[in-house]
Amino acid sequence: MEAKRPFARSGRALASAAGSARLRLSYNDVMSRITRLDKDQVDPETGKIYDLYLQERGNVPNMFRTVAHRPEIFRTMIAHFRAVMKTGTVPAKLKELVIVRTSQINRCEY
Repeated sequence: MEAKRPFARSGRALASAAGSARLRLSYNDVMSRITRLDKDQVDPETGKIYDLYLQERGNVPNMFRTVAHRPEIFRTMIAHFRAVMKTGTVPAKLKELVIVRTSQINRCEY
């Protein structure tokens, strides 16, 4: 007999459960962890992007360090992120505030 795993449901079942009540998964539940890559673990082109963020912000966001496992996706994500944050009429600080507030509203644990 197969052992039951907590929260091991199909995507549809999770969506249904989330619709009827807030479903909170902690990192200790059936969630996998993807390592965050340091600069010495990435290819030279990705390393240049790391250097840019280190210079601008003093750090490389963990989300970026995780996506760096797939350099081709990382580079397109960075291009999209920079287009959103560096263009338009809304100030970058307000955009960051909207991002943080959206995370709070959605009860993100990051």
